[in-house]
Amino acid sequence: MKAGTVAAALALLCVSVPASAGVFADDLSRCLVAQTSDKDKAALVRWMFATVSLNPDVADISSMGDDDRNKINRAMGALVQRLVTQSCREQTTVAVKNEGGGVFAISFQVLGQVAAQSMLAHPSVSKGAGAFTQYFDKKAFEELGLPTQ
Repeated sequence: MKAGTVAAALALLCVSVPASAGVFADDLSRCLVAQTSDKDKAALVRWMFATVSLNPDVADISSMGDDDRNKINRAMGALVQRLVTQSCREQTTVAVKNEGGGVFAISFQVLGQVAAQSMLAHPSVSKGAGAFTQYFDKKAFEELGLPTQ
């Protein structure tokens, strides 16, 4: 297995990719989720944020420096290595043998979704997510019979 395969799969965490998981990818996904702590999930979300913030369309709203980005990448590297080579070694081996390297895209996408859901569930994030609705033209929504609250 090449490190580039894992890196490419991790990059897919930042996008929603329709994927068809086989039984072995499902097993690997379950293992990855089961073997990550809340701290691990936070490290994953931090990496996702740091990676997405490299896009020029959003770079102006992140002031992350290279030292911080390197620290986040180092933590992510250690997490992925532990999951793939230790915690979920058996599931990784069987999944790659039976379904190929594409299992990483599927399995790590599942892990990324679980991690993001736990971060998005925080009350301050939930409150912030709805902040844009204060700028709605409520009358326009009401005319369609849609709630504005």
